Amino acid sequence: MRRLHDVGLTGWLAILCFLPYVGLLAIVVFGLIPSQVGDNKYGPVPAGVRF
Repeated sequence: MRRLHDVGLTGWLAILCFLPYVGLLAIVVFGLIPSQVGDNKYGPVPAGVRF
């Protein structure tokens, strides 16, 4: 699963993955959200990552 910070979301949303039924949906949604282009409030894009 892609890191939540790569899409500009807080890591606290990972708690949703532990809830029955909601967790499966959360994993699918977090996996389908495209990454942000460029830097976000959590820092720069890691070296070597291409879009």
